[in-house]
Amino acid sequence: MKKIAIILVTSVFTFLTLFMTSSIAGERQGAITVTPNIGWYFFEGDQKLDDGITSGINLGYSITKNWGVEGSINYIDSDRKGFRDSEVTGYLYKLDALYNITKFGKLVPYLAAGAGGITLDPSKGNTETDFLLNYGAGLKYFITDDIALRGDVRHVLPFNESQNNLLCTVGVSFLFGGEKDKPKVEETPKVVEPPKAAEEPPKAVEEPPKAVEPPRTDSDGDGVYDDLDKCPNTPKGATVDCRGCWILQGVYFDTAKWNILSKYFPILDNVVSVIKKNPDMKLEVQGHTDSRGTAKYNRKLSENRAKSVVEYFVSKGVDRSILTAKGFGFTVPAAPNDNAEDMAKNRRVELKPIY
Repeated sequence: MKKIAIILVTSVFTFLTLFMTSSIAGERQGAITVTPNIGWYFFEGDQKLDDGITSGINLGYSITKNWGVEGSINYIDSDRKGFRDSEVTGYLYKLDALYNITKFGKLVPYLAAGAGGITLDPSKGNTETDFLLNYGAGLKYFITDDIALRGDVRHVLPFNESQNNLLCTVGVSFLFGGEKDKPKVEETPKVVEPPKAAEEPPKAVEEPPKAVEPPRTDSDGDGVYDDLDKCPNTPKGATVDCRGCWILQGVYFDTAKWNILSKYFPILDNVVSVIKKNPDMKLEVQGHTDSRGTAKYNRKLSENRAKSVVEYFVSKGVDRSILTAKGFGFTVPAAPNDNAEDMAKNRRVELKPIY
């Protein structure tokens, strides 16, 4: 038996090594493999044990398409030679490295080697446990992408004695998960077009004469063209922004006050100068407040602020009949009333020219 085992395993190794490649289509990286198996365990002659049936299960993991690891456990049923009622049972357990060699159609041969142990428990006598090495080869036949028939031959070498046992099994492997190969898409060959005949260079096309744009106008003379002016008929002499709207620099009031602070007199004097240059213009003076207080109170406060500006203009020689004071309370804020700085921006007076 020892010679048969060595010859069989060595022959399989030699045959498979001749065809080693690096890509295995039947296996897939990351797959978990479960393989129930059944077979026969052959004992060396001097062990005085009958060969016996074995069954077990393998659990493997494919690290790559070629390399994997596998743990297994097998139950062995045997008898002592020449003894009645001398049943011997045992367990063979091992951890192996597997190398899938190549694929021949649906066939995938592989090599295996690893270590483990064997425990034999006779019905009479002491239990024996030996550590072992094993190596061998096998073959898988893939019925589908996830199921394969499997045959396996191992040369088993227990440590404590120079024994040469043989484990032969067949089973069914089930693959779960892993990265399946994507089908290759054949590239469509490019059609080479024949060279085109040389064409005459196109004649230069004369550009049509550019249309003459009409001159842009500024009707109110504020420096902003009419097509961009958002506030036409700006008073003469008034300072405007980029939209053509009259800029009245800020005139602001203290909380709950309507008296004009002296620092704002130069601003209002500039407005008086603009009013006198535009005798046909009327002016609405609009007062505003922050949000503190009731609507009724703020309406009156904003009106008083507008009236104080009107009285200032009249004191500078502006005709009262062209001036109107109007209070808006807190209904038209210039900024959110979230803090003291923004509230100060809302306590203000604005001017609106009317023609």
